[in-house]
Amino acid sequence: MDVTEAALASAPRFELLSVLPRSLEGWLLEFQWDVERLWRLNLPTVSLQVADLTWHLLLPWWRKDELVFQVSPMDVWHRPFDHPEHASRTEACDLSYPIAVTWQFDRWLILDGIHRLLKACLLALPTVDARILSKSDLVKIARKFPRPFEQTTDQGLRDMATDRHRQATS
Repeated sequence: MDVTEAALASAPRFELLSVLPRSLEGWLLEFQWDVERLWRLNLPTVSLQVADLTWHLLLPWWRKDELVFQVSPMDVWHRPFDHPEHASRTEACDLSYPIAVTWQFDRWLILDGIHRLLKACLLALPTVDARILSKSDLVKIARKFPRPFEQTTDQGLRDMATDRHRQATS
């Protein structure tokens, strides 16, 4: 295991892996990652063929109400009135923001931008702008385990301080 793999293996596990449908196995990153860190990365933008990404449309990436992994982009394409949240998000998304992809199992995997891919397909666009993340970039977006002190809530800190004060004054 190289340094990059070790860093990713030490990141907190993605909490929904236990309910992941078979169709998504291998296609979600197994570690928790931060989309805002992803957005802050300074990555070059390239143009990718939409046709190379359309396999994403068949998989149930999205939730329906409180149930995760229920709705595929193709479901939204064919029955937008059954999925108003995702239809609205697709209509509203801004294609000037590139999608984010990484290379996994010999194909591009979208980390951020499946609604944008669906919109590009609906508009019959041949290409979409993308930012490509390398394995070392994945380490940069991986969440870290909090240090024990960071796991303590603000209320917990106040309670600890109150307890110490009581002990000191009694």
